Amino acid sequence: MFKKIIALLLSFGAASFVVANPTCTGFVSNVSLSTGGGVYATIRNGDVSLKDVTICGLNSTSGAFSAEACIGLYSMLLSAVAMSEDVTLWFYQDKFSSCSLNWANLADFGFYHFRLNK
Repeated sequence: MFKKIIALLLSFGAASFVVANPTCTGFVSNVSLSTGGGVYATIRNGDVSLKDVTICGLNSTSGAFSAEACIGLYSMLLSAVAMSEDVTLWFYQDKFSSCSLNWANLADFGFYHFRLNK
């Protein structure tokens, strides 16, 4: 029994060293397209200020997202605006700098996952 308690305590100690990848959560206020197929958005909420950032590309792979996946992202962004719901973006820890960017390509900052929150 004593060994089980020690093992349990050690597992909790090890779990405290796990670092989750950073996220940015906010409301989508603008969505736009460039002539080259770039999908841009503004996402804000408190400390989050992603202004006119490139989310993905409709014509080519951009970071972790293929052109086909970008079509889905674009649809989700439009839904978020229409439903006034917030979204969450995940970034790889080693490339992330902050949730405050202007006119930046999110692929350069390790953007890899997108969720429309309800």
